[in-house]
Amino acid sequence: MGRKAKFSFETKIDIVLRCLKGQTSAYHEATLLGINSARVREWISLYQSLGESGLITVSYTHLRAHETSAHL
Repeated sequence: MGRKAKFSFETKIDIVLRCLKGQTSAYHEATLLGINSARVREWISLYQSLGESGLITVSYTHLRAHETSAHL
């Protein structure tokens, strides 16, 4: 489930908040980042449903290390 984040939390929250304030569009920001606008809209949706925690990507390595230590 986890993976290395291609974009930092700070980048995502900045874009999401500016989109929600009407200062920019998902399409414009996606074009600047070189990604599909559906990804930016997904960030917006995650933020609206889960808050800031929805934009945090947990690394797979971190998850595996936690699972291993939990079984000891």
